[in-house]
Amino acid sequence: IHGLPLLLSNPEGWARAVKPAWESMSDRTVMARYVTEHWDTVQALSRHNLLGGAGSEYIEGMQKGGLLNKTFAGLSQIGSDSGPVGRGALAPLRMVGGTAQTAMGKIETQFDSFLLAAKVEMWEGMEPSFRAAAAAKGISGGKFPEKELAEHVSKMTGTLNLNNMGMSPTLQQAAGGFLMFAPKYRLATYGVMIDVFRRNVRGELARKSLGRMVAGGMAMYLAAGYALNQAPNLDPRSSKFLTYDIGGQSIGIGSAW
Repeated sequence: IHGLPLLLSNPEGWARAVKPAWESMSDRTVMARYVTEHWDTVQALSRHNLLGGAGSEYIEGMQKGGLLNKTFAGLSQIGSDSGPVGRGALAPLRMVGGTAQTAMGKIETQFDSFLLAAKVEMWEGMEPSFRAAAAAKGISGGKFPEKELAEHVSKMTGTLNLNNMGMSPTLQQAAGGFLMFAPKYRLATYGVMIDVFRRNVRGELARKSLGRMVAGGMAMYLAAGYALNQAPNLDPRSSKFLTYDIGGQSIGIGSAW
């Protein structure tokens, strides 16, 4: 879902982001080469704190401090300090735990690699039009509002850095635990919607990006209906608006779209 805005607005950029992300699951040097090839863009992302601390709640919850990872780590060690009989009897559980840890690590690597590549591709795809829009308003050179482009990229990839917003760790935990599911993704989505009404360069970029998303998403929805041999539901008053019947359930594109 984090890559859907890029897919709908820049399919070629999405494909370029997916390729190294999948390859990184078997070869960790892939992303090192990718970063080297796009070093200027990575530096720009780093200047605005869009690398560390700006990932996905789903993946951060799986990492070393997450419950799943702790469970599998414990399972991989179960019975290791027992006698020969205990170690032998519990060997299958240790194997399951070790295998699960390895699989989780590959998922983390793939997803984090995709997020980085998606930010790079979105930045490089949008920067020319962003600079042109800024120049049209008489903004260029050292006055180029790079921070606004960075904020737009973070919102469009659903990885808003809550630290950049001045939100304390305690408040971040409260937002995730009590106020909303996946606060980074939701706040990023709401932020793009708000930007649409701004009368500045960021607002112009948000309108263009969301316009492409709407057009791309509608094309995808209509194509899916044709493949399923179902009539599209284009009535916004209906609870089944922009969905199709899949196994008795109303299923739509979902996510920020």
